[in-house]
Amino acid sequence: MRTLSAGKTRTAQRGVTLIELMVVISIIAVITGISYPSIANGLDNLKVSAAADAVAGFLDTAAAKAERKQAVVELNIRRRENQLFIRSTDPSLAKRFEFPDGIRIDRVFPEIDGAPVDAPRQFIIYPGGSIPAMGVSITTESGKRRLIRINPVTGVPVIQKPEDPKK
Repeated sequence: MRTLSAGKTRTAQRGVTLIELMVVISIIAVITGISYPSIANGLDNLKVSAAADAVAGFLDTAAAKAERKQAVVELNIRRRENQLFIRSTDPSLAKRFEFPDGIRIDRVFPEIDGAPVDAPRQFIIYPGGSIPAMGVSITTESGKRRLIRINPVTGVPVIQKPEDPKK
C-alpha cells in the first residue's frame, strides 16, 4: 500500500473481471467449434490412410513370403469378420490382420456375380507366378474410402482414393 498525503491509502487493484473471463471463454469456444469438423475430418483421413498402408503391407508380405519360402500362399479376405488372413503349406507362415475400430472392409474385387457379398474370398499366390488381380476397398464410419489393389504385372499393392459419389 502506498500512503498518500493526509494519511489516506490507495490499494492497487489487480485481476480479471468476470466479464473479461467470460469473453475469453466465449472466444475459445467459438474457435473450438469452428475447428472441430476439420480436425475430425483430418483424423478420419489419417486413420483410413494408415489402415490402407497396413493392408498394402500385408498383401506385399503375402507375395514376398510366396517367393522367399517358395511355397503356395493362400490369402483369405473375410468381410464379415473384418480381417485378412494368410497361410501356407509352411507351418511357420500364418498371419492375421484385423482392422482397427471404425475401419471395415467394404468390397472385395473382382466381385463374383451371384455370390453373397459377405462370403469369404480366397486368392492363391504361387511362387514364381503372377499375383492375381484383386483389390480390397475399405471405408470408415463417416464414408472415407481407400482402394488397395494389386497390380498383376508388377505385383505391387497400389492405394487409390476412389472418387466421392456425393460430388
